[in-house]
Amino acid sequence: MAHDNNWSWMLLSRSTAEWQAGLDKFIGTIFEGTYTSETTACPCSRCHGVVYKTKSEVRMHLVTKGFDENFVKEKVNDPPCNDDRDANEGVADDSSFGNNLVSALIRGASSGNDNEEPNESAKKFFDLLKEAQQELGPGSQLTKLSFMVRLFQLKCMSGWSNQSTLVL
Repeated sequence: MAHDNNWSWMLLSRSTAEWQAGLDKFIGTIFEGTYTSETTACPCSRCHGVVYKTKSEVRMHLVTKGFDENFVKEKVNDPPCNDDRDANEGVADDSSFGNNLVSALIRGASSGNDNEEPNESAKKFFDLLKEAQQELGPGSQLTKLSFMVRLFQLKCMSGWSNQSTLVL
């Protein structure tokens, strides 16, 4: 799929024709080749890319709530894609994806009332998120979270049983 690096339309008012055309192209791209009932992470200012929605729900959220400002910053500052370069060049590694996911979870959870202290369950959850961002070991490029995700991915792709995973 061709990479369109012109995301500047996201900075325009949602009432402009250019923004509407950009939204149509964006929605078409992220839902390309999917079934009607399939979902994707909604990048609106309310869902922060953490909540999965259908095509019509994503469109409605973006029209009514706009894009999450961090999503827009990331897209607008995205470096141009050169088709002559290596296919893996410029692709985020698992650890940066995990860190972005954890940051999105924290942003999503903390976007409520700023004066309210988190309850004990939320504090435990945030402690787990912080621990997941730690390096797997000294000098490691992997975080604890990215390692666990890779291990789970291997388990699923290789058909490992729960018992064989425990033995590992």
